[in-house]
Amino acid sequence: MVTNDQSGGMPEQMLDVRKGPSGGVRRVHLLGGLPQGRLGGLEDLALRRDPDDATREQATAPASGQAPEPCADQPAAVFVADGDDGIGGAQRHRAVPGLADVAVNWDRACDRADRAVTALTVAYGRHPCVLALVADGDLVVLVLRVVDVRAWYAWRTALRVPPEAVAFCGDSCVGTGTYEGVPVRLMGLSVPTLLESEMESAAEPYRLWDQVYDLALPYLDIRGNEWRHQGVWAPDGIPLLTVTGRTERCRLSNIVVQMGPLIPVRPMPSAVPVPSGNGAT
Repeated sequence: MVTNDQSGGMPEQMLDVRKGPSGGVRRVHLLGGLPQGRLGGLEDLALRRDPDDATREQATAPASGQAPEPCADQPAAVFVADGDDGIGGAQRHRAVPGLADVAVNWDRACDRADRAVTALTVAYGRHPCVLALVADGDLVVLVLRVVDVRAWYAWRTALRVPPEAVAFCGDSCVGTGTYEGVPVRLMGLSVPTLLESEMESAAEPYRLWDQVYDLALPYLDIRGNEWRHQGVWAPDGIPLLTVTGRTERCRLSNIVVQMGPLIPVRPMPSAVPVPSGNGAT
């Protein structure tokens, strides 16, 4: 069922309900609409964090229509020994959260995810790239329709998704970052296709993770250092770059992780003479 927000916001569509360890039903909602045939991919690629989650939920979930049985004798915490000191001394003990504490912590994490979805909806719900915002338990899933690969990099940077953690899933890229301490699964549709176009247009293309670098161009890091590729490669095929005026060589992957993102330095177009009003050049 799709309902329109009275405040003029985007339509909200109920997708699913999830139950946490305490049995509380949590709402999963979708902003806007996904292209036909994309919903299954969203569930498989973005929502499913562990292949065994569905098996565990099926084994532990109560029967339909039944509330979970209370555990009156469940201890709030269990104390276990860290180990003997070997000479008969007192052992150190640490508290292991009981089921009640686990349930409370889970509900709090889910509440934080719900608040993050609300904040992201207010800030970016009307952005043309945003297809869906899904609160899946303690995780937020943000699905983007990407038409310019630079927009993907901007979203990835804003949500602190490490480039080395981005995975390719069909015609999508998926990575996990954070928003105000809440984990966010970012999914960009059509990013691999855009990268293929980048490979074709670059003079000396090299793809590292989810970004194409033109090794014919120099690059600036966040400190303003200019890096160039001098045709030298590491044994594993990673290009080695040097800072202008220095001789040390560094792996492109290390530069991106430690001093990225890198900005290409493109040559300025040559000036074109503008004719004057009297026809003289």
